[in-house]
Amino acid sequence: MLSRNRAENVMDYLIREQYVAAQRLSAVGYGEERPVADNDTEEGKRANRRVNAVVTCVEDVEGLKPPTARVTLGLLIEFDGESTELQSRYHSELAEVAKFLKENPGVTATVEGHAANLQNSARAQQVSQQRAQNVVDYLLSNEGIERSRLSVESFGKTRRYAYNTSAEGRKENSRVNIIFNYPN
Repeated sequence: MLSRNRAENVMDYLIREQYVAAQRLSAVGYGEERPVADNDTEEGKRANRRVNAVVTCVEDVEGLKPPTARVTLGLLIEFDGESTELQSRYHSELAEVAKFLKENPGVTATVEGHAANLQNSARAQQVSQQRAQNVVDYLLSNEGIERSRLSVESFGKTRRYAYNTSAEGRKENSRVNIIFNYPN
């Protein structure tokens, strides 16, 4: 599989040239499972030919001491179908987001809304906007975060994480991501 070979080449480089211990790395290839763009265009195909690196715990990297304010939380909020309702199972995770923001007053957050392959692009945009807004509203009213520290972006169906050809892919694309923004 081409995607796995690309990931292994990056891994080999890190082992050979950067002296990263092999047991600390793994390579995974997703093939066509996780596109970020439409493969119907050359530009989209180029965007999908990529290798992503995930550091599972930045504090485990020998010699790397990130500033505490740069350590972030992994959080993914998923939605069912065209639903925009924020499910209560995410409340405790949002409380952690709020705690982090309160402990780091210079940090702001962008809440990104995404939607699966809805038939109508305008509807997908509305759904993704409402999903993100519902998360912001929860942080404002239930966690006491200041409005000036939160912003909303909606991407409709333009930033897919997976193909929408399966129920699993559509679920992965029906989400909200929270991105922390640090002061310069």
